[in-house]
Amino acid sequence: MRSSLLLRNFLLVSLLPTFIFAFWRVHMRTEILNLGYKIGQLKQSEHQLIQKKTRLQYQLSMMLTKDALSERVAKNTELPDLTKDPAKKKAHL
Repeated sequence: MRSSLLLRNFLLVSLLPTFIFAFWRVHMRTEILNLGYKIGQLKQSEHQLIQKKTRLQYQLSMMLTKDALSERVAKNTELPDLTKDPAKKKAHL
């Protein structure tokens, strides 16, 4: 009887932490895997945002070239005065 009690206590003391550690390790590996998937998605969206930023920078540089600015000035010789009438200012925006 005493030996079976000692065996049970030994198994409880030695195997229980092992099982707890095993479950903890599986949980951590699953969390790391999920984190890796999230990082992959963020990298993909980062790449798309960088491409969009590059396109917008290109468009801005094309709009600010000397020829493009002179064309805009030629088309719009009279710029609206936005400082006097707030209604015009809102309509212009």
